[in-house]
Amino acid sequence: ALNWDIGPGREKPMQTILPMLTEDEERVFNIISEAGKITADPIAERSGMPVSAIATVLLNLELNGLIRSLPGRTYATR
Repeated sequence: ALNWDIGPGREKPMQTILPMLTEDEERVFNIISEAGKITADPIAERSGMPVSAIATVLLNLELNGLIRSLPGRTYATR
């Protein structure tokens, strides 16, 4: 991510980040948010997207600081 300094104790408000997401990124983010912790296969099943596309979306969400990768190829929101 860009790691811009936005001042001490201030975080990027979620409502300003979410509109910048693609439709697929928003769909996957919402699935992860609802599940708490989830792996790529159930995300693919729930979204109707192929696992190969999910991998790209997960990487973008992680680079944007919206999700984190956990052990066991599991993902969760930050």
